[in-house]
Amino acid sequence: MTGHARWDAYVLAVYAVSGAAGLVLSSALRTSRMVRRNLSMLGLIGYPVFLVGSVLAMFNVVDVTHGAGLLALVPGGLFELLLPIWLFTRGFTSHEIEGSTMTMATYDHQSTRQAQVRLAARHRTDASSSVRNASITAGAGLLLMSVLSGIGYLVAVKGLTVPGNATRTAEKIAAHEDLFRFGIVSLFFVAALDVVVAWALCRVFTPVSEAISKLAAGLRIAYAGIFVIAISRLVGVLSLLGTNPQPTAILGRINSFTNIWDAGLVLFGLHLLLIAYLAYRSGYVPKVLGVLLAVAGLGYLFDSLSVALTHGSSTPVSSFTFFGEFLLALWLVIFGRRVTLSDSTSLDSQIVVAQ
Repeated sequence: MTGHARWDAYVLAVYAVSGAAGLVLSSALRTSRMVRRNLSMLGLIGYPVFLVGSVLAMFNVVDVTHGAGLLALVPGGLFELLLPIWLFTRGFTSHEIEGSTMTMATYDHQSTRQAQVRLAARHRTDASSSVRNASITAGAGLLLMSVLSGIGYLVAVKGLTVPGNATRTAEKIAAHEDLFRFGIVSLFFVAALDVVVAWALCRVFTPVSEAISKLAAGLRIAYAGIFVIAISRLVGVLSLLGTNPQPTAILGRINSFTNIWDAGLVLFGLHLLLIAYLAYRSGYVPKVLGVLLAVAGLGYLFDSLSVALTHGSSTPVSSFTFFGEFLLALWLVIFGRRVTLSDSTSLDSQIVVAQ
């Protein structure tokens, strides 16, 4: 990279996905405790800084290739340098597991049983703590996303677009270019938060079904990737402004953003249906919330399919069915931090909410 010209939509999409993936990796290392806490925290700090720097560089706010802007690359770069060195020299932390196995091998039957009970209790404690922390992360992320998406889409994009009137749309965007830029940045942050929330929800519902939780997370991450591609179409609008604006091309790119996003919402709807199933079967999330999430997921699926069949002329049902998502965010922040795994001999842990 030699300047701002290289920070086009394609490069930004690649760096956004790389930064989001690095953030998930750092979070997983932090939760699993397989490396030193300081090393995983370096990644948790470095990758968000890298994401912010990449987005700001796209809009010529900072230059990450010269001067102080290079500082945005330092934490993440140090993490990527130190992690392989750590793995080659130390490997993943496993001495506690090996030590526990060797010790239990020397016990008699009663002592072994006691050790297993203590190990199970420790596992439940760690799992409960993981679920609580992930609940707060997911809930806070969902609430922040609702604010950023409201500003980014409803105010900055939809608010400046006049359907069917390319000239008026170009004039409004040119008159409020800073707002439009801020809206694009907000949407990129929403896409990054989608990855974080996907990981957090996977941790929340892993006790119910690890396989389905991972599938739901994968669908949301795939949706986030499509969303980034859609947002890149808005980035192209900025290059069409200036002394010789191209109104038709501007409106075309905005419509392209909407069409790509609508296609991605199929994956998001499927994600919500899986989360609804997990919530309904969990025993600690209210069943009515699981039903509302299912309704929200079906709403997104209906909207995407109806747009494809009617060429965008239908009324969006998801505008009325999204309440389940908002209520889930509130439940995760308020009640999710109280979830505790109870003692159970079954494979599916019985889960209760601490009073």
